[in-house]
Amino acid sequence: LPLKDFLSDLDITSFLPSLTHPNDEVCHEENGPCDPRSPYRSFSGHCNNLERVNLGRSFTTFARLLPSVYENGISSPRMTSVSGVPLPSARLISSSMHPDISHLHNRYTLMVMQFAQFVDHDLTFTPVQRGFFASIPDCRSCDSPLTVHPECMPIPVPSGDPFYPQINITSGARVCLPFMRSMPGQQRLGSREQINQNTAYLDGSHIYGQDSCMARSLRSYGGRLNATIRHNGDKDLLPLTPVHPECKSPSGYCFIAGDGRASEQAG
Repeated sequence: LPLKDFLSDLDITSFLPSLTHPNDEVCHEENGPCDPRSPYRSFSGHCNNLERVNLGRSFTTFARLLPSVYENGISSPRMTSVSGVPLPSARLISSSMHPDISHLHNRYTLMVMQFAQFVDHDLTFTPVQRGFFASIPDCRSCDSPLTVHPECMPIPVPSGDPFYPQINITSGARVCLPFMRSMPGQQRLGSREQINQNTAYLDGSHIYGQDSCMARSLRSYGGRLNATIRHNGDKDLLPLTPVHPECKSPSGYCFIAGDGRASEQAG
């Protein structure tokens, strides 16, 4: 029997209140009955669906079309195929499926991709594991699961890669691409599930925030969204920050919005 079949159906959320630090900021979202007359959505998506009040809510797990398949049945990444042979490198699959070849289209421009990405960022955001003090661990080294963070999952560069060398010519070490696993989000003991930090609705959660705490941080005391004021008649921009762990720019400043990927969007 799979290991997950031996785990009791225990809701771990019952333990969370006792693990909360008294100084932690609490985002007060509605958890009670829904008001069908309310003209506004909640930031978290709670009560958007009056029959299934938590459907599509932020910080809930993704639904699955098929059951998960982990190497140990619980959490370990799958390494072997159904025939028992090792699975190919993710880098090999990526470079084979998406070769670096430019195909110009006579109808669609890059803005099609940009708008699709904007819609995608409204619907989904899967957070990854963090290190101490919310830092981003460096999973570049091939042995980083042992030396940096157990959730590091570096991708070895296969032989014959069209871009990356398989061996570092300076150190002689194997070259790996940095990769960190996503955070587990299940609320019950069992196989690992992934969490969606944004709401599953087209509601602008990547603009306004996916909970009340984020929403408050994006607004001034008058309730208006913060902005970077520009002169000479130029349009205002999103607020800027010099401290953004997941963004690097030539100016040293990155945009702040309801989603940490705001600087990826054009315009």
